[in-house]
Amino acid sequence: MANIVKKYYDTEGLSMLSPNKKFHYLSRMYLWTWEKKYRHQLDIMKQFFLQNSEWESIESEKDVLHKEPKWFMVSLRAPYFLLYPELKKYTSVLFRYRYAHQLYAIDLSGEVLRNTFTDSYIALADRLLSDKKAMCILWTHAINYLYALAYYLQQSDSRRIIQNMQKKIFQISHHYRRLPKSYAILEIYYMTHTIIGVTNFYGRSLTKKEKKQYLSMVVKIESLIEKQYFMTKLDIKCEFLVCCAIVEYTSKLSRIIENEVSLSVGENGYIIDTYNSYNKTSPTSLDWSEHRNVLWIMSQTKLKNK
Repeated sequence: MANIVKKYYDTEGLSMLSPNKKFHYLSRMYLWTWEKKYRHQLDIMKQFFLQNSEWESIESEKDVLHKEPKWFMVSLRAPYFLLYPELKKYTSVLFRYRYAHQLYAIDLSGEVLRNTFTDSYIALADRLLSDKKAMCILWTHAINYLYALAYYLQQSDSRRIIQNMQKKIFQISHHYRRLPKSYAILEIYYMTHTIIGVTNFYGRSLTKKEKKQYLSMVVKIESLIEKQYFMTKLDIKCEFLVCCAIVEYTSKLSRIIENEVSLSVGENGYIIDTYNSYNKTSPTSLDWSEHRNVLWIMSQTKLKNK
């Protein structure tokens, strides 16, 4: 089934994706597989990338509402975006830096510093890491920022700062125990993006020690998904399988998820939410579906060690 979806996205589907989604697909597939065909397509998109100033900035609340019109977390995290107003901008700047450096060997540190001083980026990280509830509610938004910052800092002599940051991110994941059970979806996303972040967003393989450390997170995610399987959308399940591949763990849920996916391929050749509670609210367009589909393809494709 993965081959069918992959073939569609590599050919007809790729040509119909919007530029941003096309870049998202190609960058993930290249960093996961190192296949030359994705490298070639990324090279074609190089000028497009350089001419666009913002990449992977946090979704606007309008976009999230479009995808999840009744999702209560939108209003829950709104005050925290107000509390950390620089988070969206800083994330966008650092993601652009990472893409340029990681994919094109271009140094955009001057762009990063034109936005604000390095100390300001670190100060925001410190504020977030000292606010456990904000970290839990902002989930991927906070995690993505911190690991994008870690990537930027690792180009300089900042190992101690990065190690301290990673340690606190891991510790804060336990804070969800103090929050309502309805926050489980945020806890899952927090942990999956922590694991992805540690890999430099698929840019490196984990060491044996790291795999052992983050295996505990994967097992916790597995337990949370199992408890609310049909209340969990495919994006999350596929991202979970990607994390399993990263730490080299075979989940007891793998076969179940694979069966669900095989029954969820639409007439157009890509995966949509069909057999879970999101089947009436989850967007089904090619662009909106790209995230879950690339995660599924990655989870079923061998990760090339780096």
